[in-house]
Amino acid sequence: MGDAISSLLFQPPPPTRLKESKVIWLTNSFGKRIPAFFIECPKDDRTGEGIRAPLPGEQPQGGGGGGSYYSKGSTKSQMNHTLATGGSRTNGAGNAVTPPSYNNNNNNGGEEGPQQVPSTPQIRTSKELEMSLLNNGRIGGGPSAPGGGGNASCTPTILYSHANAEDLGNIYPWCKFLSKMLGVNIFAYDYTGYGLATDQGDPSEEYCFADVTAAYTYLNQTLQIPAHSILLYGRSLGSGPSCYLAAKSAEEGEAVGGLILHAPFLSVYRIVLESGCTLPGDRFANVDYAPFIRSPVLFIHGTKDSIVPFNHSERLLDTIIEPYRADPLFIKDMGHNNVHASVRPLFVERLREYLDTHILPELRERRKHSESARSRMVNRLILMALVTNNHPLCTPREKVHALFSKVAAWCIADGRGGVCSQNKMVASYGSTTDDGAAKPSQLTDLYEEASVLAPLTNKPNQHAPQKGVHLYQFPASFYSCEARLILEEKGVDYKEHNICIIAGVFDQYEPEYVRLNPRCVVPTLCVDGKVTTDAHNIVLHADEFFPQSVKLFPNDDTTDDVKKHFDLACSVFVEALTYGVVSGGPKLPWQMRGMMKSNHGNKYNMLKEKLNEHRDDPYLKACYKGKLAILTKQIEILDSEKQLNDIVDATKVIMKQLNKQLIEGPAKDGGWLCGESYTIADMQWGLTLVRLHIRGYSDLLWSEYPAIEAFCQKLMARPTIQKAVIQYQTTTKIGGLVLRRKIAKNSRKLMLVVAAAALIGIGLKLNRNVSKYIQ
Repeated sequence: MGDAISSLLFQPPPPTRLKESKVIWLTNSFGKRIPAFFIECPKDDRTGEGIRAPLPGEQPQGGGGGGSYYSKGSTKSQMNHTLATGGSRTNGAGNAVTPPSYNNNNNNGGEEGPQQVPSTPQIRTSKELEMSLLNNGRIGGGPSAPGGGGNASCTPTILYSHANAEDLGNIYPWCKFLSKMLGVNIFAYDYTGYGLATDQGDPSEEYCFADVTAAYTYLNQTLQIPAHSILLYGRSLGSGPSCYLAAKSAEEGEAVGGLILHAPFLSVYRIVLESGCTLPGDRFANVDYAPFIRSPVLFIHGTKDSIVPFNHSERLLDTIIEPYRADPLFIKDMGHNNVHASVRPLFVERLREYLDTHILPELRERRKHSESARSRMVNRLILMALVTNNHPLCTPREKVHALFSKVAAWCIADGRGGVCSQNKMVASYGSTTDDGAAKPSQLTDLYEEASVLAPLTNKPNQHAPQKGVHLYQFPASFYSCEARLILEEKGVDYKEHNICIIAGVFDQYEPEYVRLNPRCVVPTLCVDGKVTTDAHNIVLHADEFFPQSVKLFPNDDTTDDVKKHFDLACSVFVEALTYGVVSGGPKLPWQMRGMMKSNHGNKYNMLKEKLNEHRDDPYLKACYKGKLAILTKQIEILDSEKQLNDIVDATKVIMKQLNKQLIEGPAKDGGWLCGESYTIADMQWGLTLVRLHIRGYSDLLWSEYPAIEAFCQKLMARPTIQKAVIQYQTTTKIGGLVLRRKIAKNSRKLMLVVAAAALIGIGLKLNRNVSKYIQ
């Protein structure tokens, strides 16, 4: 019976040809090649949301809900069919493949119509998609923000699984219409044995599941579209792969953003025989997958469906867990193939309501929160850009103080920074200058260049160790110290992987590491195959990753203060103060001065080489390009004594705020910075003060604040700081690693000798400074 049902189930139409330029080829887990296409909708550059074409009588660029819609149980007589009388072309199976039946052009025969119409959705080739990802760090337009991946615009992408007697050529006009009217991207694919994949074998349930998985993997991993931005749309036969994937993604912990089931069935056998259970040999048992779906589900079905009984949708709806049930669209007197063709305005309105109610609010909220993950990086880039370009706002120095304080205040006040801080800055100071200096509006370009380098949080990565806690770090790195320190404070056992970031080695730019950390920096934390980058990000999520140990981020009335002073410590520009030379400040040893200068120059050259070497790999090319943009700004700052002095002056303002908290807060009575307990705020300040103290900045930055000096000494005596920070600042750990890595990479002998001599000289000086703090 199974073979008979299968032969009736799969009825591919005669292949409809698509232009080769429109086709994206995928390979499923069985090695079968299947075609697909990607339709990208126009987007609002400000919000990143897709622009919707107006319905008749609706103002252009309406965001949904522009007119009334018909709800569950609507009849034909209640619908204005004059809005959808453009006719319908059907294929041999009666499946509607009609293009839009009403015109959205301004030339509408003199009738009143919209004055502005968004551009038509465009089909994109795989090369165009890769270039969009490379140039913008995302697919499509609008600001990007990172959350596990760089594509965080508010435009959903529908993964469309078509019905039985259809293929890509049949559904292309309909998909383009949906993209235009809903303001969404659409990715559609053919099943093995359909359309251009007819030569790949006969269709089957196993192939269909492999096909939809290959399509989803392409969106999620190749195009870096997060799961919550992907909506599954399954029509008739397509409900099978869609239900399977929705349940599978939920089981794996990354549920898709939503699911639309159009004329779905309980299972194939149940269409012709009500068995009451899933029998052996049954196909596409949607009823068995439905209870495990954890995404908002919209059902669409005609009550007069003669192919898939209407009660299949009703019964499937009952199996969906209550919080995930969207208000269904059940239309009286409609059949199987004419629901969307005959009642197109209603259909569009109802889908828009589903998006506006269940999908877009979640995407907007995620985008808002994802910006906070990038706030400290972007705030530093803002300061870099303004100082580097000698913007009038940066002279005199008092304005730098005010600017730096504003940046820190914005980050502290709303916890977002990123675009929020950037927009506030541009709004506060305007976007034009009179002397040809860089405009704050150019900060947007800097933000865009760095977007691919967004921190990752608990992101599954096939290249990471799949078991245990692993830290990729460099002993002398300030941010590696931060990651080591939080792990020591939490009492976590972990394995160290040394990544040498010194000239002549530069492990951080090797493709193997960049596939773990697209930012090309240390540290990287891997916990059971899931990757988290950016030291501050690791600290903020440590309680979540390791809940069994002591909590350093309290959930009480001190939470806001802890976050405020943690961010204040993070806003100190430690890199510039560590490697730069300022008037009246400590001098770098001559060995370190030369090595640091050549180190940054060598980094630049290495990145250019890597960029050229991997120009055909979109992911690596995007990573190297973004890193190069940031490094260029860092080099400019470190080469300018004036800019470094401005940063020192801004840091003094921050030290004044720290001193005020120490003499007025709990620390004055023997407590810590924000209360009786040691928190991440104390930890971060301990790390910052110890680094600046060893570097020799204590006299310059806080000599007039005894409370800060006492606080620094208290922190340096803490065993965890001794173990994770101070004892790592020695020649043995740093020099030994560098020499081993240089030998391993067959560096030139001269470079090896020079580096060794420089490190010995540096070590002698550092050891004198460090040894008095080691207990």
